[in-house]
Amino acid sequence: MKLKYFEEDHEGAVRNGETGQQVSIVYDLSWHDLSIAADFLTKLNPWQKVNMYPGIGCISRKNCLARNLMRMYKAYPEEYNFFPKTWVIPSGANDLRAHFAASN
Repeated sequence: MKLKYFEEDHEGAVRNGETGQQVSIVYDLSWHDLSIAADFLTKLNPWQKVNMYPGIGCISRKNCLARNLMRMYKAYPEEYNFFPKTWVIPSGANDLRAHFAASN
């Protein structure tokens, strides 16, 4: 297995690394530190994998996950009752205070 580091745009043009070359389309895994564009995924071959998907921040960041779970809980309370009551501070501070005031 060989590891090469490239910074490329989504068309395969190298921005940093071995300059003047195109990144080979023959690879199994493409690792990205930042989010990737959906059009990049459409260009992958069936055997190729990536470590991130568009919109992954919606579930990989605690605050975004909490907001999305609470939205789903409000819409479908029976199906989304598997996680603890959650507040995102500072926007949910008033709800948190109200919850503790009601429980005392």
